[in-house]
Amino acid sequence: MKKLPLLVIVFSFLGGMCAQVMMQTTALTARNIFEIQDEVVAREFRLVDDDGRTRVSLRMRADNSPSLNFIDTEGKTRMTLRLWSDSSPSLNFLDDRSNIRSTLRLWGTGSPSLTFLNKKGSIMAQLGPGEKGLPTLELGHAEGAIRAQLAVGENGVPALSLNDRNGITRTKLSLTSKDQPFLALYDENRTIRSSIELSEGASPRLTISDASGRLRSALHMWPDGSPALGLFDADGRLRGSFGSTVLDTSRAWASDKTAESSLVLFDAEGHVIVASGKKDSLHIAAPTKEQD
Repeated sequence: MKKLPLLVIVFSFLGGMCAQVMMQTTALTARNIFEIQDEVVAREFRLVDDDGRTRVSLRMRADNSPSLNFIDTEGKTRMTLRLWSDSSPSLNFLDDRSNIRSTLRLWGTGSPSLTFLNKKGSIMAQLGPGEKGLPTLELGHAEGAIRAQLAVGENGVPALSLNDRNGITRTKLSLTSKDQPFLALYDENRTIRSSIELSEGASPRLTISDASGRLRSALHMWPDGSPALGLFDADGRLRGSFGSTVLDTSRAWASDKTAESSLVLFDAEGHVIVASGKKDSLHIAAPTKEQD
């Protein structure tokens, strides 16, 4: 009976020690749980809703580019904020079939662009300097080709291009470097076949070229209003002219320009072989040795 108090004292002491250790361990564990970490490393972070569905994910893509994705209740990505492999950022909007329908991107050159796409991923409209850094508005076709483009070139000249179903420019309306209007018509090989322009003196000119792009015919009006039609051979030499014609005074003619009713034909060397017009405006010089 005398040993009982001693046992009570020993067990009481041991119990107190255990309780203290447990309290310290619990406090240490709680402190570790709520302690702010300096660094967290992971390949993906996900946020879930009350039903456990992932609604936001921050992850690394297969090309080692980061992506922040917003997901609807059906598990489909509807918006992504991405940094591409060239470090250019983009914001993408997707439809309910996860097709990108609109993209806002800042290219590696620092030029922004806004793009609208159809369900097949074809560009329907694109606005902005884009990858080339030039102000541009492009309109596309459902099959994928760009059909119209309004742009300002590197030299500051505006131009409107109309393309065929293959994306080849067939018509182009622009201003020249001297701010004169210019209209060009192209064939399927991107060769200019016809053009209309105004010169600096506001004189209109219509040209027609062959499949190689060589000028074969030109209709123009001089600043004084007199018209002229010129016909050229495959080497670009003038072979026939109807209307007011400026002649080379070093060759067969001594006048500055013929009358509107004049018809002049030249040989391959540029010498006159046939001429008709007002007598007071045409003066035939002595034949050269080549003409004898």
